[in-house]
Amino acid sequence: MRLFLTGLMASAAAAAFSATADAADYVFATPDEAYAILSADDEFTLRLQPMEIGLRLADNAQTSREALNALYRDSVRNFTDEERARLEALLAEDAALLDSLSPLLPDDVLFIATNGGLDGGFPHTRGNAIVFTPGWLAGGDAGFRQTFYHELWHVLSRHNRDRADEIFGLIGFEPCEVILPESLSERRLTNPDAPFNAHYAPLEMDQADGVVPVLFLPEGGYDPALEGGFGAHLGFALMAVDAVDGTCRAATDADGNPMLIAPGNLPQYLDLIGRNTGYIIHPEETLADNFVLWVNGAEGVPDPEVVERLGAWIEANR
Repeated sequence: MRLFLTGLMASAAAAAFSATADAADYVFATPDEAYAILSADDEFTLRLQPMEIGLRLADNAQTSREALNALYRDSVRNFTDEERARLEALLAEDAALLDSLSPLLPDDVLFIATNGGLDGGFPHTRGNAIVFTPGWLAGGDAGFRQTFYHELWHVLSRHNRDRADEIFGLIGFEPCEVILPESLSERRLTNPDAPFNAHYAPLEMDQADGVVPVLFLPEGGYDPALEGGFGAHLGFALMAVDAVDGTCRAATDADGNPMLIAPGNLPQYLDLIGRNTGYIIHPEETLADNFVLWVNGAEGVPDPEVVERLGAWIEANR
């Protein structure tokens, strides 16, 4: 399962860390190895729209994969000794937990260090790799551990993509082929941790069968005058959909526009997925935060049954 390490394992082997022989290896990628992963044709890069490449490069005139790859090349780096030591300390401290999760993980989980210039400086994942940023690597202990496990969930979930229907079903989502309307399609923003929508939340609604959470850019894409940088460009709404024969198309209003609903105006959506986190832009992200709660043994959360269902699935499959 060394998908991204073919031809690269000789140099990476010395940087691998695992607690037992059967556990997943945690590998500190070199800049060349990191670039090979980030520049690869995968489920994320193959879906990128020109407009969102322009956002990532902060230049609407730069919309090619070649330009994006140049950013990747300039952004990857080696881990500092301090960063490596901090991650190795976490791996050692949580060795028993991580060993128990190994059956659900790829053989190798890679760590990529960047200068923070990718995707707004947010930690994220690609393939079997976690992409770290300087701010997170130097952050407080609680946030450091929480972010690590949030991102590790994405690697775990992607490795079990053939079970996505049952995983997303833990918070009530059902499979469907989501067709975005033209007005949103070219403005779609692809999340590297959840690059496509293939599920919807069935709800009791007057004008639709349910909703799909969608991310989108402002009309015109990147706006240098918009304060807040990358994050300020992210639009989020629940798109009402009609689900027919496994296909979800946008429900429209009287003017023919897709119905985009703010989550706060649809309490039944939160009833379905739980209120344990405000990170509800995709079922994958909601599950990642609930995974962190399961790891931490969190008590007193608003909807503990969501954490319990997720924990039961992990226990049954690891």
